[in-house]
Amino acid sequence: MPIFTACLICVTDFGAVGDDVTDDTAAIQAAMDHAASLPTGGSVLFPTGYYRISAPLIQDSRVFLTSGGGLWDVVIRPTTGFTGSALIKTRGFDTYNAGNYSSVRDDGIPYGYGVWGLALDGMQAVSRCYEGYGKFRYMKITCTDAVDDCFFHACGKDPGIETTPVDGVMRDLWEGVLDIDTARSGRYGVHFMGPHDAHIIRSVNALHSDWHFFIDYDDNRDGGCRIGRVHTYGGSGRGVRFRSSVQGDHVIAENGVLIEGYTETLLNIIQTRNSSSPACVQITGPCDIGMIRANCNMGDVYPAANGVEVSASRVKIGQMRVLGASGGGAGTGLVIASTASDFWVGKADIRAFGAVGGQGLSIDGADNVRINGRISSCKTNASFAPGCDDCHVEFDSYVLTGQQHFSGSPGARSKLLINGFGATTMAKEAVVADTVDTSISQYVSKTLVFPRPLSYTPSPAQVNVVMLPPSAPLAAARPARIVAVSDTEATVEFEVTGAVAGSTQGFELRVAP
Repeated sequence: MPIFTACLICVTDFGAVGDDVTDDTAAIQAAMDHAASLPTGGSVLFPTGYYRISAPLIQDSRVFLTSGGGLWDVVIRPTTGFTGSALIKTRGFDTYNAGNYSSVRDDGIPYGYGVWGLALDGMQAVSRCYEGYGKFRYMKITCTDAVDDCFFHACGKDPGIETTPVDGVMRDLWEGVLDIDTARSGRYGVHFMGPHDAHIIRSVNALHSDWHFFIDYDDNRDGGCRIGRVHTYGGSGRGVRFRSSVQGDHVIAENGVLIEGYTETLLNIIQTRNSSSPACVQITGPCDIGMIRANCNMGDVYPAANGVEVSASRVKIGQMRVLGASGGGAGTGLVIASTASDFWVGKADIRAFGAVGGQGLSIDGADNVRINGRISSCKTNASFAPGCDDCHVEFDSYVLTGQQHFSGSPGARSKLLINGFGATTMAKEAVVADTVDTSISQYVSKTLVFPRPLSYTPSPAQVNVVMLPPSAPLAAARPARIVAVSDTEATVEFEVTGAVAGSTQGFELRVAP
């Protein structure tokens, strides 16, 4: 149990009971006011118990609230008929920094407020569990069941409590460390406005109706926030939203991620699956991201969800792995909008967007794009809208029957390499997969359709056929001859050997220059 100041005040000494029945509002507030009146502030201790309150507890700067037990050993709840917007609200920061919003004086007084180990249960009776303003030093808190936001903090001040005339916003205030869990709110789990040099070491947020974890922007200023690990899941809402710049390590969001920072966001790893929004990851602000793993595999619920959508400039992604929905997604793995430019992916792996309309990569008129990687099993592995210019795209591509390597054409200054070949060469490839009822030795004839008219006559050396599992161990196939050829299709005959008589074998036949 950390003690933040030299003075420790116990709420039971002021008459608090903590029996989940008695209204402890006056007793707890008296202990908190006494701590605030001390020259260096004080820590207010809550012994194990369930404390009922009928109005918000007002926490002054320099006051720290401390649990005397373990997780959920100290719980603060509203009484029936609770009046007010939050279980705990803060005040008084301007009193201790003399209204100077450009710097924080340090005269040995621990400015800011803190909480360690409390659980705030809104019981769907209060708008917010915790409502903080100004500067905090350390927060380890659990907030659940709020009508509006579970945990709200702003660099600005609350005009309903503060009395000193101000412009509404605290500026350039370094803050502290946040370790928070939230669950079941009608809007946000964590809503953090205008953070400045705050450090969120861990946050788990579940079952909220809007954004589970929201780093917001305030007063046209962007202070920045450092994040260790954030995890969101469940509920009808969305996952993680960064509207202010963030430097972070690991974000796990089962409900999607939106990055729209006004200044560059730096993240190490994003893992996300599914989203009620158009994409698992939406990027509308500049950012550098080490790795994105987006899984649209819950496509039974949102079958058209895209993997990653980018509409901002100055976006750099080291590695990206995007999976479509089960059975083949109808969305797009990576969408680069016409408003995006200066976009770079070091290594991409995109697959399984094979339903009608599905695409691996779509570049919708953007310029200065650099992508390297692998795209496979999509209806169209890559598409290029008119206006794409200075786009260098190089990827390994694999397609099945009815799929194509690419559509459209990149601009004149662009470079497209697919399986090491240029776009003109790849337009000459055709593939078909099917099954055949075999005998000991059988000749099979199949027709392949090319995506574009041929400018060459294929030879048997350009034909490849493989048996697909499950197949007999000795089953094999070899091209025999090209029976007929036109400018759009070719009929190929091949021989199957070593198969069990009367069995059904799968095969893939491919003609490529």
